[in-house]
Amino acid sequence: MDGPRESLFNGGLLRSGGTEGGIRNRLDLRLENLQSGVVQIQVNTELGRPGADHLNRGTMVISPGAELTITGVAFTIAKFADLTAAGTIDVTSLDDMTVTNEGLFAPGPSLGIATIDGNFLQAPTGGWLEIEVGGLITGSMPNNHDQVLVSDTATLGGRLNVLMVDGFAPSETSIGEPRNRG
Repeated sequence: MDGPRESLFNGGLLRSGGTEGGIRNRLDLRLENLQSGVVQIQVNTELGRPGADHLNRGTMVISPGAELTITGVAFTIAKFADLTAAGTIDVTSLDDMTVTNEGLFAPGPSLGIATIDGNFLQAPTGGWLEIEVGGLITGSMPNNHDQVLVSDTATLGGRLNVLMVDGFAPSETSIGEPRNRG
């Protein structure tokens, strides 16, 4: 693989965390999260460097309110990997400005809002987008549903898995179309 020599191959637990607001961690390297690896982003974190091609083969979780800013060439969620985000993924510093999903992408950890600053490409084979619906109104429980907010282009291929939660059962007249807010 081309890219910087400083690479981290994570097969355990990598946590970017802290206890005080405004903390920004910096990982100046190329990240390959292995199948057995777990990456937890709990505070604002900068990952990468020019030429880095980042790959998630395991599990990544971005906590509510946290922002992961990625620098380099590309960021891919590999087949059989998953990324759960209740914060922001900023890929505007990547060469292709895209989160490429070949695995499972879910707002969360439960009902949540995932924000992608840049593009989102869900691969036509292997990519899953999982959305939980607990009601039709955005806001507090129980009337809530997952959202994926993409600042640029969202290209959706692959599968959409919709899970009804909190006893919600939509009527025929309550089903709507996906909305383009940009």
